[in-house]
Amino acid sequence: MPESDSLSRSVNVTSFAPLSLVQGRWQVGKVQRAYGMAIDSVSVSAKGEVFAVAAANKGDDTELKLVLLEQDKLAWQERSTLPGSFGVLTSWVGLRDFIVGKNAIVVNTSSEHEVPRLLYPWGRNKASISGNGVFYSVDGGKSWKRLAMNGYLGLLGLDSRNDRVMWSKGSWYESRDANVYSYGLQ
Repeated sequence: MPESDSLSRSVNVTSFAPLSLVQGRWQVGKVQRAYGMAIDSVSVSAKGEVFAVAAANKGDDTELKLVLLEQDKLAWQERSTLPGSFGVLTSWVGLRDFIVGKNAIVVNTSSEHEVPRLLYPWGRNKASISGNGVFYSVDGGKSWKRLAMNGYLGLLGLDSRNDRVMWSKGSWYESRDANVYSYGLQ
């Protein structure tokens, strides 16, 4: 029996329906639902691939996944879990930016790691550290590499035709460098 009448964990659901143009009018097909997943952000590559970041249920928690739309089946195919700043020690990842280019996918994530109680025995509350990271993939999200960008405000954008990331040296709180830099992602 539940301890309270309130919902104690998240429930992710994505609803979708095919649209078809019939005699100049759009008609909505049968609504379908995908339980355990909620689409956060969608982007189309220069090659026409539809990628999304989805929140997926993981027990009582939620984790962010990169998914690819199989357009012939209208089904999402999981590519990978979004990377976090602390590698395998990352306990939570949030999305700041999601940009898809011709061959490159760029994500700017914020992450958190809960410090073991053994390392922080004097505190009453749980201790954690947080950080931000900018990562990219050129293989459709199967593997990720970290970009050396300071601060979460460093990422400025992506030239999707050439897969060139634009960035600045850290946030404008920390750096007086007004230059914009670019780097080709390969």
